[in-house]
Amino acid sequence: MNAAVIQSQVMTMEDLADVQAEGYAKHYSTVEEYQAAGLDPRVENNASTHINAGREPYLVSRDAVEMGVYPFITVYDADIEKQGDKVGITTAKNTYWLAPDTLLAWR
Repeated sequence: MNAAVIQSQVMTMEDLADVQAEGYAKHYSTVEEYQAAGLDPRVENNASTHINAGREPYLVSRDAVEMGVYPFITVYDADIEKQGDKVGITTAKNTYWLAPDTLLAWR
């Protein structure tokens, strides 16, 4: 999946109500919170709470939610540095530079 496609497919915090209505996960944060938690273990935000609870982060695919199929893309890491305001998120396929408010579901 190329960067333009993944950026158009992932959901943001604006989409949170839609994802919650489908009941896919109970715990959410943004990629920006995930990056901050990885940079400094003393950071206390939604992502650090989920990390400490042993949950794993996933990007949420808009098309998959709309089709009613498994919507998660496994996230392996967040890059330390940003490109402009974009946060680097590593998946099995690639590193993608995503908007800071991109939604992560924690399971």
